[in-house]
Amino acid sequence: MKKILFLAAVILTVAACGASKKAAPTQYEYQEVNVPLSEAQYKSDVSSWRAVQNGKSTDFKKIAVQNARTELASTVQGTIRAVIENYARNTINGDANEAMSQYQELSRTVVDQKLAGSGVVAEKVLKDGNQYMYFVCVEMSKDAMKEELANQLAQKKILDVDFNRAQFEKIYNEEMAKFEASR
Repeated sequence: MKKILFLAAVILTVAACGASKKAAPTQYEYQEVNVPLSEAQYKSDVSSWRAVQNGKSTDFKKIAVQNARTELASTVQGTIRAVIENYARNTINGDANEAMSQYQELSRTVVDQKLAGSGVVAEKVLKDGNQYMYFVCVEMSKDAMKEELANQLAQKKILDVDFNRAQFEKIYNEEMAKFEASR
């Protein structure tokens, strides 16, 4: 019986010593990944807003363009909203809420129209087996947006306030400078 107890104690001791050993850390080898269309020329700059997105499915191009335009819309609408709010505050005395609402509605319409015409400036297709991934960069001109928005605001009389193109362009350019500085 002593032999069995002694043998059990030896086995437990060996097992306990083996359990205290730490496994050698696994070595990871990282590889740099080149993301298509990630270079500087595919990012927004002074003259244009740009967005890069991708799509992976049987209709990959349509999905990628739709994703890119959605991203572009988000960026443009946020910037234009700031322009419109500043312009309305600087030009409207009294009840600015109704005018602000009209300005914002008009700006959304203009942005939507310009987004529909935003152009694809670059594209890349990657293949992995039977899967395709499509990368696309869409672009919209900041000057064209400014002109279209100014023209629409000039045509629409909002609360009998005359449109001041110089004031609008000054505010627009200030907001574009803020946008550039935030990147």
